[in-house]
Amino acid sequence: MFTKRLRLIAVVTGILIVLVALVLKFGVTSTYAGTGWQDSSLDNWRFQYEIDPEDNGDYSLMSNFARASAADIQAAVTAMNQTAAKLADEGTPFKATIVFARPLPVAEFKSFARATGIAPVENYLRGLDANGQRAIIGTPPVWAKDAQGRLQIGKPVPGGDSLDESGLASMTEGPHSVKPLGVIYTEATLDPATYLKVKDDPRVYAIDVMQQVLMDLARQKLPDVPVEKIYVQGGTRLYAAMEETGLAPMPKQP
Repeated sequence: MFTKRLRLIAVVTGILIVLVALVLKFGVTSTYAGTGWQDSSLDNWRFQYEIDPEDNGDYSLMSNFARASAADIQAAVTAMNQTAAKLADEGTPFKATIVFARPLPVAEFKSFARATGIAPVENYLRGLDANGQRAIIGTPPVWAKDAQGRLQIGKPVPGGDSLDESGLASMTEGPHSVKPLGVIYTEATLDPATYLKVKDDPRVYAIDVMQQVLMDLARQKLPDVPVEKIYVQGGTRLYAAMEETGLAPMPKQP
C-alpha cells in the first residue's frame, strides 16, 4: 500500500513537472473562454462588446453599435462626448480617439496637435487607392529612441513631430500607392487640460472614448491580466459612417 502511494505521488509529481516545463516554454494558456457579444450602455446609448482570448495569451476587444443613419451616429457621438466630459471631470487621464469633422491636411493637423498639446500615438488619414477607392492610412508620430538608437514604439518624442511624414511618403509611391487626403482621426491620452482644448476646437466632431470604455470593461472581467496584454481591435468606425450618412464629406474619386 505504501509503495503504491509513493508510485502515485511520483507519477503526479512527474505530471506537474511536465506542465511547469510546458508553461515555461510556451507561456501560460488562458482558460478564459471569452464573452461573446455582450450588451452594455453609456447612459441610454446601447452598444455591444466582445472580449476574445488569443492563443498567445493576449485579449482583443471589439465593439459594435448602430451606425446606419445620421441619427444613429449623432446618438453615438453625443453619448461618447458626454462620457469624455465625465472622465475629464474625474481628473484621471483617459484614452481617446479624436475624430475630425473633415480630413485635416497634415500641416493643419500638426498645428492642431501643437495648439491642444496632445501627443498622438497613432494617426489615421483618409486616402484614395490607385482604383479611386477609399482607404485608411495609419501613420504614427516620430518615436523616441533608446540609448542604443533603437526605436521605442509607442513612446513619441516629447514635444516631437506628431506625424512622421517620412513613413507617409513611402505609401504614396509605387503601383499600390495611396493618395492621402488628410487626417480623419488620431489616438491620444487626454488629461483635463488637453480635453478642454480638444473639445472646444470646431474641427473636432467627436471624442470617441470606446477604447477607454472597453478597457475598463475588460479590466472588470480580467482583473489579473496585465493591461499590456489587452488591446482594442478595429479602431473607430465613426468616420466612415459619417461619410456614408452625409455627416462628413465623401472623398471625390478621380
